[in-house]
Amino acid sequence: MTKELQILKNRLILLQCRRREDEGFRMLIELYERPLFYYLRRFMDREEDAWDVLQEVWIKVLRSIPSVKSAETLASWLYRVARNAMIDHQRHDRRWEPLPEDDEPGAIADETAKQNWTDSETAADIHWGLAKLPLTEREVLTLFFLEEFQIQEIAEITGVPVGTVKSRLHRARGNLRVILEKEGHR
Repeated sequence: MTKELQILKNRLILLQCRRREDEGFRMLIELYERPLFYYLRRFMDREEDAWDVLQEVWIKVLRSIPSVKSAETLASWLYRVARNAMIDHQRHDRRWEPLPEDDEPGAIADETAKQNWTDSETAADIHWGLAKLPLTEREVLTLFFLEEFQIQEIAEITGVPVGTVKSRLHRARGNLRVILEKEGHR
């Protein structure tokens, strides 16, 4: 789906949700349930936990969707809600490691990185390697390559500066490549 079409759908969804119309909420869930579940599943050991967190996400979304300022920010807002719900869930289970606020400065990530990402790896290899990475690295790779968010949007979702997102992305790509090469997945 093109970015323009996505924004138009988001505008319709927001309008209907603000009016508390069931169709708006149905469309919202239909459009975002799979991507949000996929995102949550990257960070949760058990599928059941990801479904539980996703239910919490929808409750929070239904309560606070009027606070979304624009259709352009709806997706990043949803991922921020999902991320926060996941953190809350894992804190409750005492398995959450706090994310550091600062990383190596100066790394650069761009659109060409996306094009070269899967040239020599299969999806199964990438998912296997992602599971071996630290949480902060897994998160930026998931959001950038698999969910296709821009650097600025990832910064909004994760609550860290753009430079931190870039450095995490740079380091994560390198670490994933090392993991895949070391284990013979490349």
